[in-house]
Amino acid sequence: MIRQVYGDSVNFDFSPYHGVMDVVFIDGAHTADYVKNDTEKALKMLRPEGGLMIWHDGPLYGVVKYLGESIREHGWPLQLIEGTTLMIRFVRNGQIEEIPHPLLNKVP
Repeated sequence: MIRQVYGDSVNFDFSPYHGVMDVVFIDGAHTADYVKNDTEKALKMLRPEGGLMIWHDGPLYGVVKYLGESIREHGWPLQLIEGTTLMIRFVRNGQIEEIPHPLLNKVP
């Protein structure tokens, strides 16, 4: 199911969505402070076993400022989807990590 929620992400109560999302798409205010806020909240919403976080306008505005700082500070392995402005990353247990290759998850 896809659910779009509306509101100011600084004040919105995301707690009903903690730990249950497969994908979180971040597209809102483009200041570094808002992107930081939205990213921190998105990390809590993704399922512990893993999910995708996608930032719109990744190489633009305050989005690139925040993501660039996070890459340098935390070593986040973010990836720009070629031909778009979308940055994407896999998150497991609230931590950003490499996107797992499907062949690495062999079924016995």
